[in-house]
Amino acid sequence: MGTSPGLTVSPHRLELFNDEWDTLLRSYELASVHMKVLANVYSAHGPRLPRDQTIDQRTDALLPFADCINKYIEIGILEAWDVKGYASLPLDVRIRLGGSPDPHYLAFVRVILETVARLREKDTIGIVFDDDLLKAWDGYLHYRAVCKTLPEMKKRCSSITFARDEDYPALQAADMVTFLARLEANSRFSGLPNEWGKLFKHLITNPAPRDGLMRWYSSFIDEKGFSELAAKLSKPIDAP
Repeated sequence: MGTSPGLTVSPHRLELFNDEWDTLLRSYELASVHMKVLANVYSAHGPRLPRDQTIDQRTDALLPFADCINKYIEIGILEAWDVKGYASLPLDVRIRLGGSPDPHYLAFVRVILETVARLREKDTIGIVFDDDLLKAWDGYLHYRAVCKTLPEMKKRCSSITFARDEDYPALQAADMVTFLARLEANSRFSGLPNEWGKLFKHLITNPAPRDGLMRWYSSFIDEKGFSELAAKLSKPIDAP
């Protein structure tokens, strides 16, 4: 599964988000939010996430974190692509899409393009990556390639940096979004049950608070979707 979320927020609202997220962490007696860890209902993680909760109980306990995202973050973009479908694309089609063997990086590029398309003309963005050695380096190379290929992107993307998610609440929020989007994609693509579907649905459909600005956009492309994309890209440019 190639999954790449993008969360966009202004510097002022990011400070407010950080303060509220940190307050939640202190209240829950958590050092950070890592959904892969917190999704294990057979283990305890502080007083509000005791051992042997049901999925529904743990979902309800985590709703305030989803609400914090919707209260302060301004744009959320989800890109989830089926790896099998991407791998089945003809080589010439994959080359036209950037040539990467891993759809994760193409999804990352799409997130940048989709984010910039929704900003005001005078806005620029700074990109913060989770400090994972392999994906961070490849992400940086793709970022450079996008800026080189599309000069407009170079003007709109002011910086790229890397941070530890333990120290950066917005990356913890992105971890939550990625975890939930991946399970939702597995459910849509393979029919697998999604035990965390309630939390995902709450996140992307729950109305933002009165002062919230959050807008969600998503793209889930399965094997059939890639086949249709291949058919379009395989046509001659002047074909109807």
